Amino acid sequence: MEPIADALADAATLPSGTELLVGPGWLLCTKNGACILHDEDDPRVSMTIGTAFLVNGQREMLVANPSLLNAPAAVRLVRASSGRTSYQALEVVDARTREPIGLE
Repeated sequence: MEPIADALADAATLPSGTELLVGPGWLLCTKNGACILHDEDDPRVSMTIGTAFLVNGQREMLVANPSLLNAPAAVRLVRASSGRTSYQALEVVDARTREPIGLE
């Protein structure tokens, strides 16, 4: 699992399509198509992640049920080729168990 600060530093040099597992952190998702992942140890370190690639209703679940995110999360993401965020989320998982959050 890659720390959030490292993913931020690597964003300019990683090729498009590179996948990473980033975390642990606390996740806050909004209806505008983005989540903010705050570093678990230093909340001043955070990254904005697009949510357009989340599947199986996970995006809607994360926005509608923020109480599910009381545990540290990790995000499997991909380096985006363009857009307002450098990374797009593929899946949000519990950082301890690596199980998807909120999906059955």
